[in-house]
Amino acid sequence: GALVAAALAGSIVMISRRLRSRLARHAGAGRALAKSTAWAFLSSLADVGVLLLVAHGMDVGVDLGAVLLAFLAVNGACAVPVTPAQLGVQESAIVVVFGAAGIAAPPALAVALAYRAAHVLPLVLVGVPALLVTWMRRQPRIAKETV
Repeated sequence: GALVAAALAGSIVMISRRLRSRLARHAGAGRALAKSTAWAFLSSLADVGVLLLVAHGMDVGVDLGAVLLAFLAVNGACAVPVTPAQLGVQESAIVVVFGAAGIAAPPALAVALAYRAAHVLPLVLVGVPALLVTWMRRQPRIAKETV
């Protein structure tokens, strides 16, 4: 037993030395990973906030636990692409979780559709004008003919 424990401890020390050495070589990448992880976490918190605000805006009384579960269900359901833009998948996940929380299907669906709109509308409002400006800049200039 003591020999196995000593071998295990020695292996852990060797692995940790190698790991520390590799981490030191990639310290910059580690900092970038930590920053991106923090931004992803903040994005998730904001997304939960959007779902809470949408539910409140639709006058659907839902607690934070159900909203967190719905957020997890949406992300789990959308992990494997099934439909374009996960149309229907995201909404179904919200309706199912809210239904389990005692919310009727019509108001749950209203929240799910408003949640979708809260994500799509800003992209359309910014993306379409940006696309048009980009397209117009790439069009060949028509030379003015002189008379």
